[in-house]
Amino acid sequence: MGSPRVVRRWPVILIGCLYGVCAIWLLASRVEILWSSLMLPALGFAGLTGLFLSLRLAEGRAQSGPLTELLPMLRSLTGCLLFMQWAWLPLRVLNHLGMTTALPYQDALLADWDRALNFDWPGYFGMVAASLPLIQVLDVSYTSLTPVSILALLALVAARRPVQARLFVESFLVTAMVCIVVGPVFPALGAVAYHGITAAEVAAFPLAPGVYHLPHMDALRAATGPIVLDAAYLPGLVTFPSFHTAVGVLLILVCRGTWMMIPASAYSVIMIASTPIFGGHFIIDLPAGALAALAGYAVAIRLGSRTTSR
Repeated sequence: MGSPRVVRRWPVILIGCLYGVCAIWLLASRVEILWSSLMLPALGFAGLTGLFLSLRLAEGRAQSGPLTELLPMLRSLTGCLLFMQWAWLPLRVLNHLGMTTALPYQDALLADWDRALNFDWPGYFGMVAASLPLIQVLDVSYTSLTPVSILALLALVAARRPVQARLFVESFLVTAMVCIVVGPVFPALGAVAYHGITAAEVAAFPLAPGVYHLPHMDALRAATGPIVLDAAYLPGLVTFPSFHTAVGVLLILVCRGTWMMIPASAYSVIMIASTPIFGGHFIIDLPAGALAALAGYAVAIRLGSRTTSR
């Protein structure tokens, strides 16, 4: 018996709407895409699409033996990766387009919310900065979110949990959209910049943490001149809510009831702990990210329950 269809109609429609919004926004604004930078994503789309169609064809022809078990799993995994590939480009472009609205920075407000929660952000940064092993662990956890997410998909498919794998990519899409819509309302330089962390304080870090997005924010908020987006490098610009936190929560949710629950939870806790430093997040961004994940997960389940799968 084949595994459930990886992508239903509603996510495809949603991704189509994302591409449409991006196209209209680009045509109506001074923002441009560096077209040569689309070559690599296009090759990825073509390669994964070809692999997915080949696996479906082979699955239909397989009669018996190990291939009848392996091919549906490979098709399910490839379908999830293809879905993520198609969704990720417009999500990143829309993330950057949203920041061109140039609303006032909300760092002071976010810092006030941190103080209301009695969280000492500079103290937390100082504690991390004083420990090289802690810096290294948090750095690896923060930068490894994408490969860990792919490994989680692979593990779910291998564990014969294709429905949960599908739910992960669909809730990822909805959650990302929530963050991208809310993020431009609360644009921020980030906690590292706001709290005035000095070069001496980041001396122990391999790279200055939490400030990678600042040149992009400056370019997008420039008053004049064209804005060119390089599709090969479109880092996340949303401070509130924290998308890293949201994905960590999604990993825990989709791994419930499997052997992956403990490692997924352990990784997510460490990774979320890294976000105030390496993502430059205020602490209030973390519960906001968790709420975004819960909302995205609930919406994906609700929409999925209305769709017939095979």
